[in-house]
Amino acid sequence: MNFILAFLLILANYALITFAHISLKMLIIISSMLDAAIAVNIGLGVFNLIPIPPLDGSKVFRRFLPYSVNEWIDRNMQFIYIVFLILWITNVLSVIITPVIDVITKGLLWVAAKIFMIFV
Repeated sequence: MNFILAFLLILANYALITFAHISLKMLIIISSMLDAAIAVNIGLGVFNLIPIPPLDGSKVFRRFLPYSVNEWIDRNMQFIYIVFLILWITNVLSVIITPVIDVITKGLLWVAAKIFMIFV
């Protein structure tokens, strides 16, 4: 859902820049707010898809794992939480997440630009 909302916000930003007849100052303010909302939604979408419990990505990822691995995860859930928190607090997770966010952002911008060019 976050990616869909980000995509719609990107389209709204393109439309605002192209069609809005407002002052440059107002255009910059609104466009900056849309850019921030886009970044937040893409960041949340990527973050939630990390395949580490308690995030949503782990629920998807666990469906493809053997039963024995799922049991091991259930037995070591507290340890996994601690490791996750350490990775998050030390910003190690950002080293992994940031390139993924960049790729998804560029992809959504490219698709939105192509779609927007069809209608303009």
